Amino acid sequence: MRILTVSPFFLPESIGGVELHVDGVARALQSMGHEISVFARGGEPERAEYEEWLTEQSGLAVHRVNYNFRDCDRFEKLTLNRKIGNLFHDELLRRRPEVVHAHHFTCLSTDIVEWCRDEHVPLVVTLHDFWLGCPKGQRIREDLDRCDKVEFERCGPCLHAFWPHLFPEGEAGRATYEDYRRRVDQVLTGATLLVTPSEFHRQRYIEDFGVSPDRIRAVENGLPVERFKESRSQADWVRFGFVGTVIPSKGVHVLVDAFRGLDESLPAVLEIHGPAQPFGSIQDYGERLARRIGPDPRVQLHGRYENESLPRLLADLDVVVVPSLWYESFCLTIREAFLAGCAVVVSDLGAMAEAVKPEVEGLRFPPGNVTALRETLRRLIEDRDLLRRLQEAPKRVRSIEENARELLALYESVSS
Repeated sequence: MRILTVSPFFLPESIGGVELHVDGVARALQSMGHEISVFARGGEPERAEYEEWLTEQSGLAVHRVNYNFRDCDRFEKLTLNRKIGNLFHDELLRRRPEVVHAHHFTCLSTDIVEWCRDEHVPLVVTLHDFWLGCPKGQRIREDLDRCDKVEFERCGPCLHAFWPHLFPEGEAGRATYEDYRRRVDQVLTGATLLVTPSEFHRQRYIEDFGVSPDRIRAVENGLPVERFKESRSQADWVRFGFVGTVIPSKGVHVLVDAFRGLDESLPAVLEIHGPAQPFGSIQDYGERLARRIGPDPRVQLHGRYENESLPRLLADLDVVVVPSLWYESFCLTIREAFLAGCAVVVSDLGAMAEAVKPEVEGLRFPPGNVTALRETLRRLIEDRDLLRRLQEAPKRVRSIEENARELLALYESVSS
């Protein structure tokens, strides 16, 4: 089968959960004898806007279009860029795929949906986050208040604060927002099939955006399970860890406050791994965390890590804490922790709650509740039998090959 994969970010230029997932599925399908190509955005500052180039990455053809938003003068262009859409159409005609699988449209263009329809090519769209419905992707405001509803009264002021040069205030803002929602509806109804990585995420699009249940499937992402076979190190103290992007919506400050409130005599440390990145107008979150931690030697901010080092990093932790304040749509970190033999502590929210059976596979706490999280951490320090039981409990994590086979079955169903 000829499959054209669309992803705004791709290896090796960008390394993240979605990029690793897309690459893993592509490689798995390729090993099954299918012809896979990738249409991706490039973000090289020295190249001209819309410059194209083709690379071959271990037999995988990757066609990139450079775009750095230099001509983005209105909000509409964040979702609809006709120049990129036309370049995708050219690629569609060159490759003549039997199915297109789009993993995101940010930095690209949603008229990819229209071109697939016009050329009668089935289109599968995976909704990896809330970008269709929330242009910021996470349905959480800068003040960290989650958005249970998606409506102009809440979204308009938030979008203007985030993009004041693109999203107007007042009635002009309302008109801009309504145009955006129409575009979202066109994508959600225009795709042949929608996919989400969790049932929670699927339900959000059914209930909040009116997607017909028979047009959207929950397909859990797979992982390269053989990577996480490092022998675990041992210590006399409990090693708690956060692994991922260090931004406010991930709740790292909640974890820091909870841990620092523990009695210093308790045998425990906290290791925070990941790059601190801007979050709206909050440009200094990493510095804020460092000030919050102060001189406490029990807490270490390690910064960015290389993906290759992740199995060893996890093998040196006892407990991985996922204190996110947004819903999460899948949470790769939980599965990686499972594979590495770590216990997990997660916010009792969204796809995180769906992924963890409480008291069996891990522990949950009310999102954002510092006191409850602190008591959960204390419990694991003082009850080593519980810690060991959570670490050793059997947990089911799908392989990337299983994931690829399920997606292939969907491709065949929509292209037959």
